[in-house]
Amino acid sequence: MTLEVIAVRLPEKIVSRLDLLVSQKGYTSRGEIIRDALRYYYINHFSKKNEEK
Repeated sequence: MTLEVIAVRLPEKIVSRLDLLVSQKGYTSRGEIIRDALRYYYINHFSKKNEEK
C-alpha cells in the first residue's frame, strides 16, 4: 500500500488535544491517530450508506 502525504491545518487547541491522545493512547504520531480517525469515519459512513439501500 502506498501512502500519500497531505497537509492539514488545524486550530492549535485541536492539535494540543491530538498530542494528548497520542501520549495517552499509545499512538506513535499525530498522523497515526488521524489515519485511525479517518478510517473509523470511512467505515461508519459507508456502512451506513449501504444499510440505507
